[in-house]
Amino acid sequence: MDDQDLHEVARTSGPGDLVTSTERVGDCVVVNLVGDVDLYTSPAARAAVEHALRLSHRTFVINLSGVTFMGSKGMQILLDAVDAASGRGVELRIITGAAVVDRALHVAELYLRLPLYPTRKLALS
Repeated sequence: MDDQDLHEVARTSGPGDLVTSTERVGDCVVVNLVGDVDLYTSPAARAAVEHALRLSHRTFVINLSGVTFMGSKGMQILLDAVDAASGRGVELRIITGAAVVDRALHVAELYLRLPLYPTRKLALS
């Protein structure tokens, strides 16, 4: 992966804002989502996740610690990422970190299906 693969994928503005970025940390490719992940921003979030997964060879991390709202479309993106990573033989780790994300994933009982980590440090170790 070269520097041009690591870039800001999207910045939305409107009812909900979302900024995404991709970075390499050791053997991991990390996609950072900051803002709302909802019906309006989900296409940008999905594109960022899919882009980062294509760059991953061993470990793929979705960082949700900057997410301020997680709607059902965002949850579906996470479920799809589990399947896509598994199909590629890539280990997926999801950093929650934000109370709003933890709450949404627990209410939907997705914590039972997703590889969740409370901190970036744990996910990258």
